[in-house]
Amino acid sequence: MKDSEPHDLEVTVRLEGANATITITLDGQPLYTWAGPVSSLNQHPSWKTPPGTLALGTFAADWVVSEVKVKRLDAGKK
Repeated sequence: MKDSEPHDLEVTVRLEGANATITITLDGQPLYTWAGPVSSLNQHPSWKTPPGTLALGTFAADWVVSEVKVKRLDAGKK
């Protein structure tokens, strides 16, 4: 980010058996997509959290997270 305006970051994680698809948009525009086995996902050791925990943060001192919304998608939705 090169400005100090609020931005909307949306992260969608879809689990299908042993695989996951992670899709990220920034201000409604595609930013990043990853798909692969759940077993290949890992965390940086300094961010280690218990299984089932959702963590969001930054290493930069000038970022502020002001709002987080979480919802479970219906299993039938794609």
